[in-house]
Amino acid sequence: MTVFREAHEKPQASIYFSAVVAGVLAALSISGATALEFGINPALAIMLFVTFLHLLASCDRPSRVSDFVPSCC
Repeated sequence: MTVFREAHEKPQASIYFSAVVAGVLAALSISGATALEFGINPALAIMLFVTFLHLLASCDRPSRVSDFVPSCC
């Protein structure tokens, strides 16, 4: 699993940049691209979900809520 993760994390920034450029080109070249607007929120939700799955998979130990929320006392 470590080899797979390392192989996919290295080109991650270039993949994201390429996706943004492809999105801009598609939006500028496709007439009526506003009809695709309904798919933005579900796509963002899926990407956020996958990001959190990646974070959980990379943890060595189970997370607790206290790891993320500072104590008030």
